[in-house]
Amino acid sequence: MPHFDYDSADRDIIGFLHDVADAAADTIDEVSNWDFSGERDGQYSADVVVDDVVVAMLEAAGFDVLSEESGLSSGALPVTGNRLLAVVDPLDGSTNASRGLPWFATSICVVDRDGLRAALVAEQSGSETRFAAVRGGARDLVVVGWSDDDLAAIRAREATGTDMLLAQELCDAAAVGDLEAM
Repeated sequence: MPHFDYDSADRDIIGFLHDVADAAADTIDEVSNWDFSGERDGQYSADVVVDDVVVAMLEAAGFDVLSEESGLSSGALPVTGNRLLAVVDPLDGSTNASRGLPWFATSICVVDRDGLRAALVAEQSGSETRFAAVRGGARDLVVVGWSDDDLAAIRAREATGTDMLLAQELCDAAAVGDLEAM
């Protein structure tokens, strides 16, 4: 298992986030219990199962983790030193997933001492569409899964120098499947 910290390459971090999203997808595919967990209002058993896999992988790779499902599993806030914090919703859209609606994802954002570092939203209902962004300028922005027209609109936004705002908008839009919101 690789180990990540502040000095790790963005490309390596994003590559690992893809691996985590793949593991989440495999776990979601195996879920048969879509009952509520009883642990938290609106939380499904599937949320807990996917969370266990995602958090274990991230922690084993050196990330502190703040999960929508299980809270802060290690580390402390604020993020300092060489630490990386992964903020994650392992099954973003679990109600949709529980009903067989094809709009749910795994959302992961990595934060370091300087702020938002990298983000990945992996659509998990079968299209394998992925949206990823890293800090550091438009040249480093990686977007997968949109048409040429959509990418032209994104390139126009890149020119404004608001890459991290764009990353947040990509994550928000992907989470609801609404590129038109951009």
